[in-house]
Amino acid sequence: MNNPAEWFTTDLPDEAITSIELVAELLPKTETEPWRWKWAVIAMDNALQNLFVLAVAHTSGLNVLRVKPDEAKAWRTGDAEYPEGPLKSFGELFEMAQGDAMLKYVHSRPLEVSEDENDFVRWNHRRRNEFVHYKPMSLSVDLESFRLGLRACAEVARKLIQDTGVIMWDTPAQDARARAGLESLLHSMES
Repeated sequence: MNNPAEWFTTDLPDEAITSIELVAELLPKTETEPWRWKWAVIAMDNALQNLFVLAVAHTSGLNVLRVKPDEAKAWRTGDAEYPEGPLKSFGELFEMAQGDAMLKYVHSRPLEVSEDENDFVRWNHRRRNEFVHYKPMSLSVDLESFRLGLRACAEVARKLIQDTGVIMWDTPAQDARARAGLESLLHSMES
């Protein structure tokens, strides 16, 4: 039997929640340790991507994957295994969250973002890509851009969790953690 302490287990809800918690933990330290902005940006991007997937994925999850229509149809009719395909891009998932993919329940509605929020979510994602896929270069970013970008991303996360009516956590404990993490994140941005 495997020892559970020797395994790392995660899933979409846990990735979203722990990423929000990590950003909230990192932000107060960025004033004296600016290098932490990098990790806050990466964690915020991870939180948003996982929230987008949680929000727009239908029961099968096929609508968030890049699979050919004939492969999806063959799986639905029982003629093939579940299709392997990469996750749609961050931008595609963000667009889906603002459209009809969100209309899963009678009370749900698409994500509504301001032009500034849209711009900053995309800005944050570009910074994330620069940090994760670092090229031989020097990078300087003014700290106010980080503050504004993460504040806008946090507001988009709040809207996804609280306003759209589509994110249903697996357990009451996850719901409590998501709400507490979001509250902590928003509070850390006020200071």
